[in-house]
Amino acid sequence: MTVNDAAVAEKFNAQMRTQGFIPTQVFFEETAFVLGWEISNDQFNVVYRPEGDTLLICSLESRKARSGLQTVLLSVLRLWQETAAYVPELVKLRAMIRQSGSENARQVRQKMVSFLQQKGANVMQVDDEQWLELSR
Repeated sequence: MTVNDAAVAEKFNAQMRTQGFIPTQVFFEETAFVLGWEISNDQFNVVYRPEGDTLLICSLESRKARSGLQTVLLSVLRLWQETAAYVPELVKLRAMIRQSGSENARQVRQKMVSFLQQKGANVMQVDDEQWLELSR
């Protein structure tokens, strides 16, 4: 993480605190490597980190039994839009499209991808992985 990324992360985290979240650092396994920050509420748990002009979603999980990831996704997208005025350095939101899980999980994930593409997101290939990117 660069010095600028750390400054942007602090700015983003400050905005999350104004929204009632308590960002906590997340480390890769038992190492000192900072994976990002985690926020959660009764609907979702998300781990994120800034990389240049991009907010990278490392993990997004619904905390309610099959309330639908679309509902969770809409909540996270709303937070993303609300930060635009406060953290203008972040102009893109990016997340890897997992290819694992049950057939049902993959179908739900594909529906989310289609939904986000309707909202202007692009699917791109990076290092043999599919990523979804949404720009402000």
